[in-house]
Amino acid sequence: MKNIHRITSALLTTGSYAITHIPNCCMVKILSLFTLIKISRKRRNENQTANKKVLEAASAEKNGFFSPNHFIENQNEWESVRFGRSTMRYSGCEIMAIYNALLDLGNKMTAQSMAELISEFERKGAAIRGKWGCSPKSIYKYLVRRGYQVTMTTSASPDTINAIGENSRSIIITAYNDRNDIRNMIHTISITKDDLGNYTLHNAYKWTNGRYAAYNGNNTIKSLWDAIGAMSQGQAASICVIGIK
Repeated sequence: MKNIHRITSALLTTGSYAITHIPNCCMVKILSLFTLIKISRKRRNENQTANKKVLEAASAEKNGFFSPNHFIENQNEWESVRFGRSTMRYSGCEIMAIYNALLDLGNKMTAQSMAELISEFERKGAAIRGKWGCSPKSIYKYLVRRGYQVTMTTSASPDTINAIGENSRSIIITAYNDRNDIRNMIHTISITKDDLGNYTLHNAYKWTNGRYAAYNGNNTIKSLWDAIGAMSQGQAASICVIGIK
């Protein structure tokens, strides 16, 4: 029995390593293919109605999990918000990253804004009916439809990634949490930049003073490559980088 467990563990580890080492462009295409599995209009409508109610209630509470026009940092507290056949706590990081990027770009973001954003990606972009979040390509297309200048790369080159950071107002990163093991899943965050060129990570599971908070390394993150290095205790590996201006 122990030998069987060892063999199973070895196969899973080998498989995870192989998946996380396929070319990033191929992974983006795979995630795009998963969006062909659609969410019904009925479920989308039901979800939007329920989500608007929950988000408006949360925004009215003093310490609710959602505050309009504030960056979202606390994905683990979003279990009551639906996304397709999943929840925003489990697979809503891409939508939260888009919400944060839109806020950074000067948009007013409310409970209604979030409910509509979730519904938009349920209609066009949800991977495996929301169970695997959203595809990076759908994020790119959405931002283009909104009229932004968008640059997207699957390159792992520090120079290419840093160039996007230097030439963008706001950034969205999709990355493996663990470059060697896909069982630790994929995470998407937004990254903002101050006037001095310092980078801040949003919804990166940073726990500070009893709450989830943005992370900027005390204003010491000076490049987009270093920002990726600050994800997942240095174990992350980027899949896709989207720069917006």
